[in-house]
Amino acid sequence: MGRPKRFTYRTETLKDGRVGFYARFTDQHGVRHEPLIGYDLTPERAQRLVDHIKTDVERGVWRPRTPETERDPDPTFHVWVSDWWAEKRKEALEERTREWYEWAIQGHLLPYCHDRRLSGFDVPYVKKLRSHLRDKRWPSKPYTGPGWEERGECPPGKVPGATRLSASSVNDILSVLSSILESARQDGLIDTNAAAAKGTRTKVERRAKLGTWLDYDQVVALLDASHEIDLTSSHYPNLGRRAFNGCLYLGALRVSEACKLERRDVNWARGTIRVRDAKTPAGYRDVPMHRMLFDVMAEWCVRHPDQHPKALLFPTANGTPRNKDNARERVLMPAVTRAAKLLGERRQNPMPERRNKRGEAVPNVQTHSGRRTAITWWAEAGYDEREVMNWVGHEDAALTLRVYRQARNRPKDPRVLAAMAEVPEAERVAPRRLRAV
Repeated sequence: MGRPKRFTYRTETLKDGRVGFYARFTDQHGVRHEPLIGYDLTPERAQRLVDHIKTDVERGVWRPRTPETERDPDPTFHVWVSDWWAEKRKEALEERTREWYEWAIQGHLLPYCHDRRLSGFDVPYVKKLRSHLRDKRWPSKPYTGPGWEERGECPPGKVPGATRLSASSVNDILSVLSSILESARQDGLIDTNAAAAKGTRTKVERRAKLGTWLDYDQVVALLDASHEIDLTSSHYPNLGRRAFNGCLYLGALRVSEACKLERRDVNWARGTIRVRDAKTPAGYRDVPMHRMLFDVMAEWCVRHPDQHPKALLFPTANGTPRNKDNARERVLMPAVTRAAKLLGERRQNPMPERRNKRGEAVPNVQTHSGRRTAITWWAEAGYDEREVMNWVGHEDAALTLRVYRQARNRPKDPRVLAAMAEVPEAERVAPRRLRAV
């Protein structure tokens, strides 16, 4: 009897878009095998599975599957979740939803319980998984520069040694696990869904949801800081930072919507911005450019380097589309930091603040704060809440009203009324450079 040899794997792209991974080896009897080991694996994970098969073959316990026994009555979590996710991806999932599933499965569930049999998912094991998730912490070594991953350092912007996941995030991961186990229960592979029990959830501290929005001085400082960075940055100049932040804080666009805007989406005759790619069906809409946003957009479109109608309005320095993370870290947060200094120099009210994990006061301004700001300003300017609901792309008027009420009892600021005033039809013309084109 010979020795097994040539343990490796190959990949194959299937018709449904999945990438199948197959082990390739010749056993001790000289017979060649190519069993399926999973879908959409990482090279490291695929190699580990091949190493497991090699160990079983050398011990003489590995058996090839036959058509009658193709379905394992008690598969491992990795095998089951690979098939489950392949079917789930065929549904009409939003991009953000798909990212959320992959974050929970690949980043947290698979590394801990990939080789656990489905029958082993009882309540004690799920509670053990919960404890593991709550104890995950960033490396204690502080960030010192590029290459931090190889050196085992804490990522930039994170607190060394701090907890990585909040209680809400842990519960979100357990909710994904519950969905996966519920499918297994419906298929008869397990009797109960242990992750659905209330006792497996971690306790979340309930806090009042007080969203932040900016007043007139703060928005002006944010736009001024964005323009200053746009004109003086030595690495990434002329990227339309002021117009981008104007779309967030004066037009109530979601950050993902602003990232996908093209030149043709700006209708100067109507004074609107068309949102073509939105989070919900109600998100496909025309957003009015009122006085301040109209002027900001006109200034940027004159300086925009690409005159093609389908050119991205706010590309990266390399000309590629931005994503929400790039927009937050490269566009909004540098402008917020600079705006906080400008407000101090002008002796005006500072940005909304919060305490970070170090106990330091930092600006509490996010990309979504722009939607609350624009809704609040529209309410203060006297626009009807039903119009505002259409402009922000809400499917439920109650969601708009929860924010809309924040401005109902506010003293009216004439500067806000002027900023949100309608642009006269005679002034709704394209900037000179566009008319020449």
